[in-house]
Amino acid sequence: MEKNISESYRHLSSLGLDRHLKIIQYSPGLEEHALIYAFQAMQKKYDKYDYMIFDMPPTGLALRFFNHPAMTLTWLKKLMELRKMIIEKKNIIQKIKRGDAPARTDQVYSHLRALELESGALQGLFTSKDDTRVMIVLNADYLSVKESERIQIHFQTLHIPVFGFILNKDENTTWDDAFLKTREVVKFPRNASPLLGIKAIENYLTIPGISRFLDQLCVMPSADF
Repeated sequence: MEKNISESYRHLSSLGLDRHLKIIQYSPGLEEHALIYAFQAMQKKYDKYDYMIFDMPPTGLALRFFNHPAMTLTWLKKLMELRKMIIEKKNIIQKIKRGDAPARTDQVYSHLRALELESGALQGLFTSKDDTRVMIVLNADYLSVKESERIQIHFQTLHIPVFGFILNKDENTTWDDAFLKTREVVKFPRNASPLLGIKAIENYLTIPGISRFLDQLCVMPSADF
């Protein structure tokens, strides 16, 4: 595919622009970009609250969401390098036309720099052990456990600490799994009746293991498995 695209735009080589096609590979996706904007809007709207809980979308999109700041920083770095080249060429032309007149501040580069600071702050939030608690929710089946193991490894590569694991709809399952045995796993038992209404949810959260976990979630640093 890369070869076909390069062939289609080989006329750009005469202008020295062909090498810039590779910058596209660093561009973040539209879906995760929209999620980031929604997340930031929620942050601003509810900034007076002590805690905010986010129920994440399916695994693939959720991982791209957490990967977005790092991907965006790489993308912006490439764009800023390209913009610097453009500025240098503009300054050469300006010097020929206007002599030694002072160069104007480049608005595009300034905007890219502002986005870089914003993405850096977001990456700092995601990787903070004090401000972020990431819980991986899994079901009581083999495939879900193995997927959770891969998710946890992915978070390690992003330097995002994982606080623990929630075993959803547990029915006193006994696990002979090395991965789960070495992790902090909180079991959320399957409720006998549907959890409809605030009262039903409040009663469910009084289950000793769950209530103790919620207290720890608010005060303890991330376990960083």
